[in-house]
Amino acid sequence: MGRKGAKGHRGFLGDMGQKGVVGDPGIPGGPGPKGFRGLTLTVGLKGEEGSQGPQGPPGRRGPKGMAGQRVYSQCDLIQFMQDHSPCWKEKCPVYPTELVFALDQSYDITEQRFNETRDIIISIVNDLHIRENNCPVGARVVVVSFDLDTNYLIRGSDYHSKKQLLQLLSQIKYQNSGEVRDIGNSMKFVARNIFKRMLAGANVQRVAVFFSNGQSASRSSIITATMEFSALDISPAVFAFNERVSLEEAFEFDNTGTFQVLPVPPNGEYEPLERLRHCTLCYDKCFPNTCKKEIFLPENSYMDVAFLLDNSRNITSDEFKDVKALVSSMLDNFDIASDPVTSDSGDRIALLSYSPWDRRKKDAVKTEFEFTTYDNQALMKRHIQTYLQQLNGESTIGRALLWTVEYLFPGTPKLRKHRVIFVVSAGGNHERKEFLKKMALKAKCQGYVIFVISLGSTHKEDMEELASHPLDHHLIQLGRIHKPDLDYVVKFLKPFVYSVRRGFNQYPPLMLENICRLINSKEEDNQSINLLFTPEPQEMSSGENSFIGQELSVGRDSSFVLEDSGSDHLAYIPSQMFMSQKLTTKYEKDQDSEEIASLTAGQESHGRKEEPGLTYELRDASLQEYYMDVAFLIDASQRIGNDEFKEVKAFITSVLDYFHLAPDPLISTLGDRVAVLTYSPPGYMPNTEESPIYLEFDLVTYNNIHQMKRHLQDSLQQLNGDVFIGHALQWTIDNVFVGTPNLRKNRVIFVISAGETNPLDRGVLRNVSLRAKCQGYSIFVFSFGPLHNDKELEDLASHPLDHHLVQLGRTHKPDLNYIVKFVKPFVHSIRRAINKYPPADMRPKCVNITSPNPENGGTENIVLW
Repeated sequence: MGRKGAKGHRGFLGDMGQKGVVGDPGIPGGPGPKGFRGLTLTVGLKGEEGSQGPQGPPGRRGPKGMAGQRVYSQCDLIQFMQDHSPCWKEKCPVYPTELVFALDQSYDITEQRFNETRDIIISIVNDLHIRENNCPVGARVVVVSFDLDTNYLIRGSDYHSKKQLLQLLSQIKYQNSGEVRDIGNSMKFVARNIFKRMLAGANVQRVAVFFSNGQSASRSSIITATMEFSALDISPAVFAFNERVSLEEAFEFDNTGTFQVLPVPPNGEYEPLERLRHCTLCYDKCFPNTCKKEIFLPENSYMDVAFLLDNSRNITSDEFKDVKALVSSMLDNFDIASDPVTSDSGDRIALLSYSPWDRRKKDAVKTEFEFTTYDNQALMKRHIQTYLQQLNGESTIGRALLWTVEYLFPGTPKLRKHRVIFVVSAGGNHERKEFLKKMALKAKCQGYVIFVISLGSTHKEDMEELASHPLDHHLIQLGRIHKPDLDYVVKFLKPFVYSVRRGFNQYPPLMLENICRLINSKEEDNQSINLLFTPEPQEMSSGENSFIGQELSVGRDSSFVLEDSGSDHLAYIPSQMFMSQKLTTKYEKDQDSEEIASLTAGQESHGRKEEPGLTYELRDASLQEYYMDVAFLIDASQRIGNDEFKEVKAFITSVLDYFHLAPDPLISTLGDRVAVLTYSPPGYMPNTEESPIYLEFDLVTYNNIHQMKRHLQDSLQQLNGDVFIGHALQWTIDNVFVGTPNLRKNRVIFVISAGETNPLDRGVLRNVSLRAKCQGYSIFVFSFGPLHNDKELEDLASHPLDHHLVQLGRTHKPDLNYIVKFVKPFVHSIRRAINKYPPADMRPKCVNITSPNPENGGTENIVLW
C-alpha cells in the first residue's frame, strides 16, 4: 500500500438540511443583576392646590391636666406682704424708705437761707410716716451737710421716734464753712458710704434730697453721681435756690420722673413740695406712669456700638451665661436703625469676641454679627442666646481693639457721629502692657469712646489704661470678692449712653490733645512699620534681628515680633537678648550735696568749688525709681513784674539742666519728662468753663532740653490775671499727670508763686494740697515777693518745711542764683527717696481723706514744687 497522500483543499458548503423537531424546554434561569439607574426626567410643575376637605368628626376628650402654678410679679409679692403685714399702714412712703437730707453749708449760704432750708425739711418730715421700730415700714431719716466734703448732722441711731427727730431737726444751727460747693462729690459720698450702711432689698426705696444754693465746683462729679444713683436705684431730688442747669442736664436721661430738680418753694407755694411727695417720697414703682416723662435727644446723636466680649478660658461657663444675659439687657438702651445699611438715623450694634490669635491672619476677633446685620433687638438677642459660644483661647484685648478700629468701623457705610466700644473683660490679658496701652491710646485719639466692664481679678492698672476719661464714667470693676451684680452695669449704662449722646465729655479729652498730635505725626512718618507683640516664641528670620529702639527698654520679661509690611518675614526677638544694665551717670554737684542738710538756706556755701565729672552709681535704686515726671507751675499773674518774670524764665531754663530727658517721652519708661504751665489767665473765675492755667507744653511734647529752652524764651508770656493756685494745682494733677502713659514713680511739680491766692480759692487750695500730700505728692513751694501768707505757704508745702519751702525777696530783690543751686541737691534727694511722702506723722490725717480722683491714689514719690 502506498503512502497517504496530501490533504486536499476544503470543499464547498453543502445545502442546508431540513429543520429538526422542537426540543424539550430547559430549566428557567436565575434572576439577573440589577440594572443601572436610568436618567431622571424633568420634574413637572406643581399642580393647583385642591379644595379643603370636610371637617372630620370630633375626637375623644382627653384627660384633665394638672393645675398650673400662678406666676407672681414683684409687685404681686409686694402687695401680698402689705396685705399680710401687721405693721403696714397706707401712709407715705409706700415702701420702707431710706431717706437722706443734705444741707448746703458752703461759703455763700446766709443764715436766713439756711433756716429756710431747715424749715422745709421739718415740713417734709411732718407729713411722713417715720420708722420707729424694727418693723420695715415708713422712712428712716439721716441728715448731712456738705461743701467740698460731707459731714453727718443726724444719724439714724440718734432718735427712736418722730418726735425726737423733729426736735433734733429744730436744733440744727447755722454753719458756714467758707468752702466752695461740690454737690456731685457729696452725692457720691451719700451713695457710697451712707446708703451702703442702710437697709437693703428689692422692697426698699432709697431717696436723697439735696438743697443747693448755687453752681457746683464740678460738673463731672454731678454726672458721675447721677450714673451711680441710677445704678444703685437711688432717687435724687435737688432743691435749687439759684443755678440748676448742670443738674437738669444730668437728670434728663431719666424717663421715670423720679430724678427731680425743683425750685425752692416760696412762702405759701406748695407745688414743688407736692411734686417731691408725689414722684419721689410717695412714688409707687408698681404704678410708674403717674410721673413718666419723655426724653428728648439732640439731632444726630445716634451711635455705632461694638461689644467686644471676653469668651476666653479666663471665664467660666456660668459667668459666660451671665455675660450673655448682660449684653442682651444692655441692648435695650439703644434705638436700633430700621435699615442699618442705608439709613442715616438709628443706632447700630456689632458683637465681637476675642479669638485665639493667629499671626498669619489679620483677624484678631470672631465677628458674631456686624453693624448692618440686624435691624431690631429681638434678632440680636436670639443670636446671642443661640449662636454665641465660648472660644477658650487666650485673652488678647489689644489685638482685638486694633482689629475693631482698623477693620470693623472703617469698613461700615454711613458711620454715626458717636463710635462706642464696650469691652467686657474677665481675666488677665496675654499681651505686653505697652502694646495694650498703645492700642487704647490710638483708639482714643481717633475719637472712639471705650467703656470697660471688668469682672473678676483683672489688673486694675490695665483696665484704667484701656478706658476713656474720666474713669468714673467709663470703667466699672465688679466681682473681685463677691459675685458681680450685673444689674448694676445695666442701670449704670442708661445715663452713660445719654451722656455720650449729649456730648457731656469730649473724645479725645483735652488732656490727650498733645499726645494725640504727637501720635498722629509719628504715624505719618512710620506708616510702613507695624509692631505686633506676642508672648509666644516664633522662628527668627536671618538678618532681621537688628531692630533696636526704645521698645527694648520696656521690660526684660517681654518678647516681641517685628512685622514689616513690605516683607513676608517675622523677626522674633526673645527677652533674653536684653540683659540688665548698670546705669552710670555724670552728676555735677556741690562738694557736700549728698548731705540733705545742704537743702536748707543757712548751709549754702556760695564760694564752694565744684568737682566736675564726679560719678554716681545707682546701686540701691532701680532705673524706674531714678527718673521723674516734672511740671513747672508758674505764677504769671498781674502781681509779678516784667523784670521778675524774665528772671523766673531764666531760673527755669537753668534748672532744666538737672534732668535727663527721655529720648521718646511717649513710650519710653526710662528718662525724665518735663511740662511747663502758667496760671492766672485774665478773667478766670471758678465754676466757669474757662481753664485756670495755660499749658505751654506737656510731659510728652519735647525730648530735648534745647527745644524746651527755646520754647521758654520765644513763647512763654505773662497772663496778668488773678491768682487761683488751688484750681491751677488741681487742673495740673488731673490733666498733666493723669492719663499720661508710663507715669514715673517720682512726680514733681514746681509751684512758683509771687503772691497769695484769691480768697475764693483758699478752701480749694487747702483741700487739694492735703489730698495731694495724702496721695503721696511732695509739694515744694518757691515763694518770692512781699505779698505771701505764711500760713497758706506752710499748709501748701510738704514736710519737712526746710526741704520743701523757699521764701526769698521779702525785703530785698530775690537771689535766684541761690534757688538754682538749692534745686540740685533737692532733685538728688528725690531720686534717692530720702524723704517719705506722705511722712509718717501725716498718715493719721489721711485716713478719712476722700480723693476726687481715685485714679491718682498711688504711693509713688510725687513732688509738687
